[in-house]
Amino acid sequence: MNILKALVTATVLATGPASAYTGGDSSGSGDLNLKIENGVATLLGSVDSSSERILAERLVAKMDGVEQVHNLLTYSS
Repeated sequence: MNILKALVTATVLATGPASAYTGGDSSGSGDLNLKIENGVATLLGSVDSSSERILAERLVAKMDGVEQVHNLLTYSS
């Protein structure tokens, strides 16, 4: 799952308060971008399934300093 790799990388890079991080992963079939600003995380791009979309939101919501998640990820059904 490329989404897990991308989010683990994002979590490592965004250590400390999640105040201003922008990053992504385009190594797989999907394209995932994460922007964190002032405690609000925005997920953009595409993933392979609805379960990956939900997983991404849950993982980002657990990041230190993230107070709100805007999940704008899309997937093909």
